[in-house]
Amino acid sequence: MEKKIQNTFLTIAIIGFGPKGLFALERLIANLQSTKSKKRVHIHIYNRTSFFGSGDVYRTDQPDYLLMNYANYNISFKNKEIPHLQLPQLQEFLPWLTNKTNKTLEEIEYTYSSRKTVGEYLEYCLSMLLSNLPDNIRVTKHIATVVDIIPTKNEYQINTDKVEENSVVKEIMLTTGHFWNRHQIKPSTNSKKYIDFVYPVQEKLQHILNTETVAIKGIGLTFIDVVLALTEGRGGKFIKSNNTIKYIASGREPKVIYPYSRSGLPMIPRKGNTDKVTEFKFFTEDFVQQLLCKKSIDFQKDILPVIKKESLFIFYQTNFRNYNFDVELSDDLFPFKLQIEKFHQQYPEAQKFDCNFFINPFSNKETLSNKDILPYINFICDLVEENEETSPWLAVISSLRNMSVLFSKIYRFGGLSAMSHQKFDSQYFGLLNRLAYGPPVQNMRKIEALIKSKILDFSYARGSKIKENINGSFSIFNKKSTNYVDIHINATIPRAAKNQKRDGLFGKILNRGIISEFVNTNGTSYATGAVAINKKGQVIDNQGKINKHISCYGTPTEGITFDNDTLSNRKNNFSIYWAKHITEQLN
Repeated sequence: MEKKIQNTFLTIAIIGFGPKGLFALERLIANLQSTKSKKRVHIHIYNRTSFFGSGDVYRTDQPDYLLMNYANYNISFKNKEIPHLQLPQLQEFLPWLTNKTNKTLEEIEYTYSSRKTVGEYLEYCLSMLLSNLPDNIRVTKHIATVVDIIPTKNEYQINTDKVEENSVVKEIMLTTGHFWNRHQIKPSTNSKKYIDFVYPVQEKLQHILNTETVAIKGIGLTFIDVVLALTEGRGGKFIKSNNTIKYIASGREPKVIYPYSRSGLPMIPRKGNTDKVTEFKFFTEDFVQQLLCKKSIDFQKDILPVIKKESLFIFYQTNFRNYNFDVELSDDLFPFKLQIEKFHQQYPEAQKFDCNFFINPFSNKETLSNKDILPYINFICDLVEENEETSPWLAVISSLRNMSVLFSKIYRFGGLSAMSHQKFDSQYFGLLNRLAYGPPVQNMRKIEALIKSKILDFSYARGSKIKENINGSFSIFNKKSTNYVDIHINATIPRAAKNQKRDGLFGKILNRGIISEFVNTNGTSYATGAVAINKKGQVIDNQGKINKHISCYGTPTEGITFDNDTLSNRKNNFSIYWAKHITEQLN
């Protein structure tokens, strides 16, 4: 049967069918709708689980307390690129959500939905696509893990962990998740004691007992999901009283939870409001274009000083406006700093700009504790809950998100020198995420309440290491103390690392030479962990040849592109070129 289909259909595979796979299908169908060709097309979509469109992160069996860090107004399905999808009855997220919740647009636009709710919307979009396919297009779902891709004559055999789900195709889009970067911590001999991937949380964490101590590597968004699953997810309640949140324990929580990371600091939370479109003075499109003319770009020398200068300007622009301080804003930094001195002489109570205020507020401390973190969290939450029109720090944070759009043009395809590229990935990438892409403020208030209830203990947050003991338990330690840990959880998002083992599907096709790894050779050499692609997302094999029949989008391109937001169908969307390439074959 497969042989007959192969001879009569143009066969296509999308491997990995979370949001990026869904966005790729949307572009493909929109392009196929626009062509006059009636040639039959058979699209195979592969996903490890039954959650097609939503994927692991947005699967619809998650609890409601796991929130997005992406406000509702940002979420959109239909791509604005031409050709547009011809499916007028498909609702965009906000209208769909108002119908689902019976709330007004004003009530939901700037709030955060649960991951589950967003997953339901993504699955609704897929259902609408599949229910309204043109007669010549067929889509087959495969619940299977793709383990290998083997070239045949002018086609590719897709091998899975279920032989009956294998197929032969001509065109491939790879959007599958964290493919060869997963093993950041040496796995424990006991898989129940060491948890490497936490989703779905209700399944992966259910065996943890209330008598056990837990250590969590990473203090980012996944950390919050884990902590809430082990507390609120076990029947604990967050009660608002006198403008503060208190946690009422259920008795089913772990004995204590020790988070730890390199910085030891939680993320700056977000309120949900739209970012202002900032008119930059220094970090401009012209600045970026001039920088791109350089042979070698260094983030620390060429870019970071301009970001700091722009942040200073934005901070005081807001401060001056708050105090009706009459000043002539100059692009020249020296007279501007003189104006700042004059301003603080006149208004000594006004906030002062200090980079370390957010970057490293405890720079003089090797270790941290709840006494450090608790007031810090309270302070940053109070700050975020201020009026965004008058807060100079919120203006700076918002501008960082706007600047990242311009920075992505520099970062793409090895724009930085190899040494600077590696340093940015290892140091500044995480810092930018912590400052600009944090959780909803209500979730950070819950973390604050859990510290007060002594379930969360930040005594090992900074300057700590962890080792596995002979009996399968762990020890977490720093210069001040050591504690035994029963369960060790990896809550980090893996980044590529040089000399890291390349395994799984991508390891096999890398070894076979179908793909190669993108290595930045500008100056020194840095193996980024990204699949080498051209600017249309088409893979480059080990001989340096472009393969137009295999493309990548999303996670496989991290390290060659910057800011692959899971729910953005605009940023670095290589499926636009992929869909056009396929459609051209039909005309």
